[in-house]
Amino acid sequence: MSDFRVKLMAVTEDPQLIAAAGALGCFEEDASYEILEKLLALSPEERDKKSKAVLKNSFGVGHGSIGDQCCFIFSIEDLPRAATLQLCLPEFMAHLQQSLRRAKPERGFHMPMLIESPLSPLFSGVEVDKVLKESFQFYSEMARSGIPAEDARYLLPLYTRTNIQTAVNARELCHLWAMSDKKAFLQW
Repeated sequence: MSDFRVKLMAVTEDPQLIAAAGALGCFEEDASYEILEKLLALSPEERDKKSKAVLKNSFGVGHGSIGDQCCFIFSIEDLPRAATLQLCLPEFMAHLQQSLRRAKPERGFHMPMLIESPLSPLFSGVEVDKVLKESFQFYSEMARSGIPAEDARYLLPLYTRTNIQTAVNARELCHLWAMSDKKAFLQW
């Protein structure tokens, strides 16, 4: 699945500093914006050292909610629809996904390696590709005959490539990292 593309579109401005100010605000009398102003008054080296120490301590004692204060928004292009089903499982992520009704067979399909390099004549990449394309043809016929695209789309293959925008916080990224195969995660 290495042919899809991920681009970081936006991030909370200085997420480490924002999270550190929020974490300190949980224990100090000052409001977090006042703490942020004090942190910004430090030299960049002192600010970085203080922020890292606060975050290490906070995460170390299980205060993971400080990671909720940092948002990252990714654009993911040409991801198979089946992969987006897994991506949408974590409840702490938000998604805007291209409608399957807008998908076109010209966009292509993700072909799993098992099918591309068949172990058995039953798994012919050519045959699978033909079936995938025929499903789009049937979808088009259904739409032309008056079946709403909303209903006709259900027969489209989950190998169809799609685009998705995903917003995720730092805590959920850390959770995904901990739960995943790190080698596969790094290949993203």
